[in-house]
Amino acid sequence: MHSSLSDVVAAEVRKHRERLGLTREQLAERCATIGYPELSYAAITNIETGRKHKDTGKRRREITVDELMVLGYALAVPPLLLTFPVGTVGEVPLPPKANQMHPHWGWKWAAGFEPPGVLCADGRIAEAGGSIGTYEDVTDAWRAASYPLQMYQQEQAAADTLREALRELNFARRGHGEDSNEYQAANARRLEAFRKLAEVLNGMMRAGIRVPAFTPDWADELKALGVLDHPEALPVLTSDGQIVRGGGEG
Repeated sequence: MHSSLSDVVAAEVRKHRERLGLTREQLAERCATIGYPELSYAAITNIETGRKHKDTGKRRREITVDELMVLGYALAVPPLLLTFPVGTVGEVPLPPKANQMHPHWGWKWAAGFEPPGVLCADGRIAEAGGSIGTYEDVTDAWRAASYPLQMYQQEQAAADTLREALRELNFARRGHGEDSNEYQAANARRLEAFRKLAEVLNGMMRAGIRVPAFTPDWADELKALGVLDHPEALPVLTSDGQIVRGGGEG
């Protein structure tokens, strides 16, 4: 059983490094190539072997957030999967200490899908209770903090629906012509998809959530339809990769 999340990450780094057929020297070279030479051969060796302090018996140093991101990138593994290895181990340690939980729940908590929880004696995971700061319930505080994640998921789903509607419209144009009933029906679905996307964007703007940038064609269409509460606030992604917000560079 791992005693800390750094121990979990260390074991997963070694597992994935060996799965890829990389030596520690080669992994260190990959880390240096992506701009993090601090993860040298010696550092990776120290991480993987978990060398302990002679007096405390604890790991000499924990793995930092920066190192977790770099190792995930270098190993082509989602960083959260290094921390919560679903399908590899049965339990991982989560706060508070000695609170062992299934890695899939830990992944969902870290990704914003599940509120903070506590492990019950019978193995169930119950929502953490109690007040925190200005919130009477810690779960309400979690919901408020994770709300942007929910909105971005809605935005992505609406954008995917719009892309599919545009593909159907092009198919109807090529196959039946713009005077056909098929084209008119596809165009109606396209307009509805734009409106659904605008509803999500309006909700994001009202909540003060930074909305993603759109290509000029989508941005122009959204503005032309008059479905945005604040069209001037919609960021636009230019052809050279710059983001223009409200008439200025973002």
